[in-house]
Amino acid sequence: MARKRALLPINEVNRIAAGREGSLIIDVRTEAEYESGHLPGARLHPHQRIALTLTEEAPDLGTPLILYSRTGRRSSKACQLLRQLGYTDVSDAGGIVDYTGILEFGRARG
Repeated sequence: MARKRALLPINEVNRIAAGREGSLIIDVRTEAEYESGHLPGARLHPHQRIALTLTEEAPDLGTPLILYSRTGRRSSKACQLLRQLGYTDVSDAGGIVDYTGILEFGRARG
């Protein structure tokens, strides 16, 4: 029987991040998806480029990272990749499709 992966509750991400100093909330979807609505405070690092882009924003491999995507598939893969790169505090919040809070809209910061 396959083991179900443990996820952070998507609706608790901002509260959890606020309690973990230096936490980054990472949206691994595309830029168009991000612009159509993202979690408050989330930074865009599309899963195809995360290995290149995140190292600039979070060079410390101990930075607490909370990732999400649309359904959780891409965030799961991105979490695995980041762990392989040496990041030690990586959490998967699954998919924004399950989020019931208020979204932010607009272009990615940076």
